[in-house]
Amino acid sequence: MAYNLNDINNHIKRLFTRKFYKGDKSAISLESDGVKLETKEGTAELRIFEPGERYIVWSVLDIEQQAKERWERHKDNYPGAKCMEDVYDTSKFQIVLDYMIDKHDACNGIVWETIDFWLDELALKEIE
Repeated sequence: MAYNLNDINNHIKRLFTRKFYKGDKSAISLESDGVKLETKEGTAELRIFEPGERYIVWSVLDIEQQAKERWERHKDNYPGAKCMEDVYDTSKFQIVLDYMIDKHDACNGIVWETIDFWLDELALKEIE
């Protein structure tokens, strides 16, 4: 049985409304390619893609993990710093993610070194 996109969106909307929002329909909006969920923590999106399509997703968690790993590898370069948060401004990790996505070179893609660059460019604290 084949379903059209509208049927799928309606089913997903009912599922999320019932299980997660207990009838708070204002928290859910249909987009042309998926469903957007407004939560107390922010916006979550469920995207529907066509057969043969795949997405690579980077998140703030990737930025945070890379910052922790960089801290572990290079902590000798930061005398007086006791943790990753002493070196990087974690409130700027969303900005790092946004810049990284917006400014990336499609020929080279995004690799861990790309995250390293933007971490140091945008979230590295001034060393005293």
